[in-house]
Amino acid sequence: FDRSKFGLKTLELEVFAGFVFVRVRAGEASVAERMQPHAAELAHYRIEDMVPLDDLWVHDVDIDWKNLVENYVEDYHFPMGHPGLSALMEPQYEREVYPGGTMRLSHRMRDKPLKSWSGERYAAFLPKMEHLPQDMQRRWTYLGLFPNVFFDIYPEWLDFFQVVPLGPGRTRIRARSYGFPDDRREMRATRWLCTRLNARVQAEDEVLTASVQQGLAAGAYTQGILSDKELVLAGFQDWIRARLPVTRLLQAPARGTVAAHNH
Repeated sequence: FDRSKFGLKTLELEVFAGFVFVRVRAGEASVAERMQPHAAELAHYRIEDMVPLDDLWVHDVDIDWKNLVENYVEDYHFPMGHPGLSALMEPQYEREVYPGGTMRLSHRMRDKPLKSWSGERYAAFLPKMEHLPQDMQRRWTYLGLFPNVFFDIYPEWLDFFQVVPLGPGRTRIRARSYGFPDDRREMRATRWLCTRLNARVQAEDEVLTASVQQGLAAGAYTQGILSDKELVLAGFQDWIRARLPVTRLLQAPARGTVAAHNH
């Protein structure tokens, strides 16, 4: 009996920016290699020194995982879909997608927020973060590691979340916040207000994606046209098509055909 032939399967493990990544199937570049275009920017935040600031948040929604991710990486709906956040931030995003399967969206806060209870107070309470350069003091940046790992990075902390498909039309969001221990009253207020803003954004996005889900279920949709503002969305869809040939078809084949094709 050769025990080496009957041991547990080896999994790839990697630590990047303090996070532990595990994957079942090898073959693609490491997390560090894929995230290399963002390494210099991430270094300023000192993420590896952060600690968890809350418990793991788990939320299930009746939406396809790809519908949810496409809504996240597409900033076109931002001014109309999220009025509270739009009142705090400048209307223009920096948007980039990279060959290694990563994306970056980033926008700066307005010099003076528009009328918004949470936005106005967040801008007033946000303290200076001594470890960040001036351009990052009042900027929110969103980084994605395709297909389903994302970082929402604020000056005062960050949210890490995963989009986990549970089945057709069912998705689980797993999230947690990380930052530096800081009991200053202005920091507590800033983080509470950031959470309040993003809870509203989450609720608004669930309404939007539920509407898209309903439209997809109608069976009439086949394909559409993307604008130049949907650069990241196009990059995400190209990344999916390169790995799942069945997604290149205009009409879904029968179940047996899909199984045989994937096999």
